[in-house]
Amino acid sequence: MPSHAHVDRLQEASDWEPLLVELWQVIQKGLRLSGVEPSILGRALKQLESGQNMSEAVVSLSAPRGRVKFTLELRAPMWRLEHYSYGAALESGGALPCILHVSLPVTYPLTPLLEAHAASLELASPGSLGREGAKVVTRALCGRVSEIFAATLDAKGCLLDIIDWVESTELHELAASAFQPRSSCMTTHIRACVRFHHVMSMMKREYMRLWAEDLGVCALLASGQPAMLLVEGTDPEVRAFLDRVMKALHWGPTPSRLVSSEVCSEGERLPRGLNEVSVSYPNAVSPSGTYNGRDCVDFRVLAEELARVGQTGASLQLKSVAAAFFHENGRVDESPDGTGWVGYKLPEVVLVAPATATPQTKEPTKK
Repeated sequence: MPSHAHVDRLQEASDWEPLLVELWQVIQKGLRLSGVEPSILGRALKQLESGQNMSEAVVSLSAPRGRVKFTLELRAPMWRLEHYSYGAALESGGALPCILHVSLPVTYPLTPLLEAHAASLELASPGSLGREGAKVVTRALCGRVSEIFAATLDAKGCLLDIIDWVESTELHELAASAFQPRSSCMTTHIRACVRFHHVMSMMKREYMRLWAEDLGVCALLASGQPAMLLVEGTDPEVRAFLDRVMKALHWGPTPSRLVSSEVCSEGERLPRGLNEVSVSYPNAVSPSGTYNGRDCVDFRVLAEELARVGQTGASLQLKSVAAAFFHENGRVDESPDGTGWVGYKLPEVVLVAPATATPQTKEPTKK
């Protein structure tokens, strides 16, 4: 006859079963869990993978304590991008690789996956989704979890619902939706210039093109190393576009930086949508001209080309920030402390504010 201690141990181990069952269902979907904590839970999952039954795996566990942590590798769809540019979506295999970090109470699913119960979810796509973009999609995911629990009052199966949500959500589009033009009675036209360490990814360039069309801005992209983006339009649209480009997308190894902005003439605008220097001004591009085999742009030649076609304002603005784009075969002036381009030491440029109407003082009527 089993001792009371043995019975208690079996009861304690059985407390793991609901969580173990759900994690096993996740694995059976063909998904990979890594960094599983506590390690005894990871070993139990390995036992299931080796062919042991659930009862044997549960018995191997000790009483649950602390927290459960693991990482899931998922793939999110890129439906809109694929429809717009199949090649851009194909760059990452037709879906966006992403990582879901999960931290939950050991009593899950009896305890819901909510922040109020010390649960934590973090969704990211390293190298593709920017830090702010990752925060946006993580908040949306947590909101989805709250909606599910509010509707069912049952946390069972929540992990599977989370996976389904990620695998049916285009994350870059969701992140971009958080950056919308603010309504304004002013229609000030502005031009902004952004510097990047490099722009090579077709996926990122095509998302930029999509968003330029969505927002109705005019943009010129010099891809390669270093890279540049000139964008013109009304103040709300330019702000929203730059937020999407600089926050929803990931830029590295050093961040993108706004280097210039000014009010511009509405009559002198770049062509609508996003155009690339390599297509519109190929004379300014040196294919594979950098030390590491990337394309590079002679920005002095580009400024001259812009002036030649009547884009005087854009040409002058580019010349005014020539130091930001100076390079020799892709090599730029770098800080001795290893933080990258010397310009990062300068104060950040603030996007020019729209002009505000000056209130008219009504003169008193003369009697």
